[in-house]
Amino acid sequence: MEIFVFIGASIVSSFSTKTATAPLERIKILKQSQLYYGKKTYHSLDHSIKHIINNEGWKGLFKGNMVNIARTLPAYMIKFPLNDVTKKYVMNHKNKMSLSFSEKLSIGVFTGVFQIIITYPMDFLKTRISLDQKMSSLQNNSMFHYSRMILKKDGIVGFYKGFTPAILTYPIYVGIQMSLFYQFREKQMDLFTSGIMAGVISQTIAYPGDTIKKQMQNNGISGKKKYSHLVHCIRSLYVQYGIKGFYAGLSINLLKCIPGSSIQFAVYELVKNKGLNYLNSK
Repeated sequence: MEIFVFIGASIVSSFSTKTATAPLERIKILKQSQLYYGKKTYHSLDHSIKHIINNEGWKGLFKGNMVNIARTLPAYMIKFPLNDVTKKYVMNHKNKMSLSFSEKLSIGVFTGVFQIIITYPMDFLKTRISLDQKMSSLQNNSMFHYSRMILKKDGIVGFYKGFTPAILTYPIYVGIQMSLFYQFREKQMDLFTSGIMAGVISQTIAYPGDTIKKQMQNNGISGKKKYSHLVHCIRSLYVQYGIKGFYAGLSINLLKCIPGSSIQFAVYELVKNKGLNYLNSK
């Protein structure tokens, strides 16, 4: 029965986290994606918000959020339960009361690999839907429209554009995030601070990989491909923008991370503990 508590807590965490941070998530994606198009449409946070509201209304701040929730539901339902179940298995197998940091990190990376393989197509759709229509030739922002269009044009492999940088960096991000959070908790740091610290550190380390992934996801969106392969993408970004190009939108991402990571972990842990206490009391 514990697994159902883990899954339920992850669902509540997903809805809470992604809805609370949806506007910042969209602005981050737009700032990353404008590197591909060579347009400086979105500048500061307040300018980006005003631009979106003026052109799309308030609902524009939440464009792509339902796809993001649809993506993070299975992502969270894999990440948190799999991490907890695997940790419990390893502790029982080794007859240990706690795990070392390296063990937590390895379990987190293992979790991240499973998560990204299963949920990547939804991440790809979220990026496409979040793009400002003025930056691409896409006109219909429905999830089903994009799915049919991608399937018709590129087949199943089309949903895995940009997967190489994702599989190389995302599991590391999850591993660092999960291991740091539980390491901080063992040091008696509170839920919210542990979540924020784990999120800020892990996202800063993994962010260049996320930027590269976004460029490859957008590659060929308007017809002709800008990058012939992954190395070409990395080289082009560096030549045109320098190191800072790999961190486009990082400040907004870290601003999103403060509420996002704290809500994500705090809600999951609180709901999980309530559920486990209820089970144990029966």
